[in-house]
Amino acid sequence: MRYFVEDIPSTELAILPTRDDVPVDLDTVESAVVYVETTALTTFVSSEAITAEWPATSLFTEEGLYRVTLVLTFDDGGVETFQVQPIVVEDASTGWHTSVTASGVWVNSLNDVQLFELLTIARTQIESFAPELVSGNLPPLSYRQAQVMQARNILNAAKSDPSQSEDGSFFLLRPYPLDNIIKQLLRPKRAVPVVG
Repeated sequence: MRYFVEDIPSTELAILPTRDDVPVDLDTVESAVVYVETTALTTFVSSEAITAEWPATSLFTEEGLYRVTLVLTFDDGGVETFQVQPIVVEDASTGWHTSVTASGVWVNSLNDVQLFELLTIARTQIESFAPELVSGNLPPLSYRQAQVMQARNILNAAKSDPSQSEDGSFFLLRPYPLDNIIKQLLRPKRAVPVVG
């Protein structure tokens, strides 16, 4: 799930809890509470799913990953807590790539959470290296392109190199810091004039 800052979702949050990849028998659930971060939502139990209503004011006050926790109380007195996939909340007003805009230029099989995390880490690295933006200015195209390229590099660094040692006992991992192409996007070198 992904939303933007200040969004108020129009549809209920539906959760299908599983235990060891087996659906929980919801007919044995006495009550349920869904928390988004620390806010308890009005929650309903049916035999098909746990549903929660969003409040009338937005819970999404800033960009980030919002934890979703489900607490079930069963007929036999048992209580179990389930961690649900976090909700990605992005700020469209920053001018940086979001998982929506990045997925348009980077075809991959990442889920929203993975893509959000990669873009956030890449943005931090870009902002640390690139010339500081004037307050209130959106990042230029070169910064946004560098963000996507660096996110790809971070993903590649996390993958094992298919070339192994001769006996197959280990994999090589090649890190990808900001490479020269990305650095050139952020701090282009000026040509030195030649006097002849």
